[in-house]
Amino acid sequence: MNNKIPIFAALWALSLILTYWLASSEQDRFGPASGDDVSEVDKSQPNSRTASAKPPQRKDEPSRKIKASVPSNSAGAVEEETFERSLTMKEALAAALRGDDALTRNLQIAELLANLTADDVPAALAAFQEAPRGFRNDDYFRLFMHAWAKIDPEAAVTYAYFEKDVRKVAYGGTIAMAEWAKQDPAAAKAYLDEAEADDRTKRSMLDGLVRGWVDSDLTGASGYVQSLPESRERGHFLDILAREYVEQRGLDGAMEWAKGASGSEQDSDFGASLVSKVAREVARKDPQQAASWIEQNMNSDFIDKSAFQTVANRLADKDPLAAAAWVEKHLDDERMDGGAISEVTREWAHRDPVAAAEWVGKFMEENEIRGDALITVSREWAEKDPQAAIEWASALEQDDVRKRSMATAVERWSREDLGAAGEWLNTVELTESHDPAVHVFAQVLSREDPKTAFAWAQSIQDEEFRERSTIEVARTWYRQDAETIKEWLPDSGLTEEQQKAVTNPPRRDWGRGGSRGGGGRGPGSGGGRPQR
Repeated sequence: MNNKIPIFAALWALSLILTYWLASSEQDRFGPASGDDVSEVDKSQPNSRTASAKPPQRKDEPSRKIKASVPSNSAGAVEEETFERSLTMKEALAAALRGDDALTRNLQIAELLANLTADDVPAALAAFQEAPRGFRNDDYFRLFMHAWAKIDPEAAVTYAYFEKDVRKVAYGGTIAMAEWAKQDPAAAKAYLDEAEADDRTKRSMLDGLVRGWVDSDLTGASGYVQSLPESRERGHFLDILAREYVEQRGLDGAMEWAKGASGSEQDSDFGASLVSKVAREVARKDPQQAASWIEQNMNSDFIDKSAFQTVANRLADKDPLAAAAWVEKHLDDERMDGGAISEVTREWAHRDPVAAAEWVGKFMEENEIRGDALITVSREWAEKDPQAAIEWASALEQDDVRKRSMATAVERWSREDLGAAGEWLNTVELTESHDPAVHVFAQVLSREDPKTAFAWAQSIQDEEFRERSTIEVARTWYRQDAETIKEWLPDSGLTEEQQKAVTNPPRRDWGRGGSRGGGGRGPGSGGGRPQR
């Protein structure tokens, strides 16, 4: 028995990794977020696959001896005890699920499921059916679905997706389908192709199919994914393939796959997208390795600006200075565009906005680095020192960049400290360059004090911009207090047409607004300085 504890511990660790892998995928999960795997399927239309793949019917289980390994502490040391009781699978599993000690519980359940047989399945299902629902037992049930699928994958998949009024858990079917695809991808694919199910169910099954297939046959899985029609799901699966190629075959092998998957020069855009995906996966762990690979293959048609942006981003996460040096080295390459530079700027400005501002300023003219990078500096700087960020932005030479950068900083400052932002605006002589900043300040202020915000909006220099801003503020006021503003509008100075624009806003404009603390004094307003 001494050798069994590490075996079962390893099995349990692997099962948790599998569960986490399936349940926490980005951004991009196609199955349900909670509850059962899928919505109910219309059973009025028989499915030829499900008719022949029913899970075993529950029946009285014959009593048999169940062994379990139980650790116990004695004088601070962990020893192994073996107990043998004449228990049914249902009794043993139910007892284990109720266990208080996590290590004992995990070992017992792992051993029971590692020795699961087809005859045990009905009893195990009964034990889970009667067990309390919750995060912990849901995880154990996912492990059970994995164990069942190793024995009879078709029955496990059918149960997860097509049986009604039984215990289910999110991603249980995906896990079962993945195990089936790992064993026999052709059979799993055939089942999926013939299954009569809704789109949500199909997506969940397809997710499991691809995830299991890549574990056993990367080449076959790649061919299958590439044969799918272009869609969000296909892009998601290509991300999975890129990650698996990097894990299983390393950077060079993954890049060979990415370049070869395009099939022809006409498909170079597809190949380039795969190269970028591989670069991203490599750069997650070793951005310098990804950067070196790009430099060694600069003449490749498969390296596009997204690859540069991906690597610049990952380099900046670890070392903004190194990322900046790499960007500078390739500034003459048209693929090193503003997107890549902004990625580096964002991370650097978050850590040291002054240094980031100086770095961006060096390349402003000679490399046509325009608004995005400077606005990024302004936004990040405003988090640390909004007044310094605004004063820096005020001194920028390029007019449109200066306006946008100031507005970005003022907006961030206004949301954090509306009173301080208003105080600063009261200390400067407002010019047309301040128009965007005044506009965003008025928009934030309007949620708390729309009348004062209206006065601020009226101080905007540009006539067309002023009209748009005042109408937007007045609409916010109208949503808050329609009766009051109707009485006030005739004396507001707005034309009849503008007043109608306030009281009859486009339908899409409704539902905006909110509440923030603050107040302000605009030119011509009777209000005092902004208050928190």
